[in-house]
Amino acid sequence: MPAESADGTEVPQSRGITSRAMLLAIVLMVAMTPAAFVAGTVWGPDILTADAPSVWPTCLLVLMTAAMGTPLLRRVGLGRREVLSVYALVLVAAPLSSYTVLFYAIPKVIIYYHVARANPAWETTFVQHLPLWWGPTSELARNGFFLGKSHVPWGEWGLPMAAWGSFMTALFTATLCGCQVGVGHYLGGPHRL
Repeated sequence: MPAESADGTEVPQSRGITSRAMLLAIVLMVAMTPAAFVAGTVWGPDILTADAPSVWPTCLLVLMTAAMGTPLLRRVGLGRREVLSVYALVLVAAPLSSYTVLFYAIPKVIIYYHVARANPAWETTFVQHLPLWWGPTSELARNGFFLGKSHVPWGEWGLPMAAWGSFMTALFTATLCGCQVGVGHYLGGPHRL
């Protein structure tokens, strides 16, 4: 049974994650990543992406829901399920592009080796147990990262970037699947939006 819009016309029910909802979510994520970085730099870390749920996807949901009543979006036919799907996709991606991931998670992969140089007890009790893929271990990579004035040794960063990138991809995929299960159950059940 098709739903009715505010003006009484029938709005076809979409299945949720359609190609245009996915495309809209990707465009919004790509546009919001630099904006969240700048906002984090100007107003403080994670001003838009730190809370649960994140601020900007929640504001996006409110704005998209309000905009659904406008004649332009009624003509486009963006349904409630698609709006919820866009929100879920953007909500999953927001923490991965946050200031915290960029400025706290990335340095953590190499800082243990740097601290172990100043504190030898770390080397014997902690650093020796880190796997090889954890981060670059050479002095050139450590000094280049913390002191600067050198080129990036990409060869040494390749394995850690691949390992941590695959972890972030798995985290994103698992969260996306969890959202899809939750959204699918909610939208497919006896409840209606």
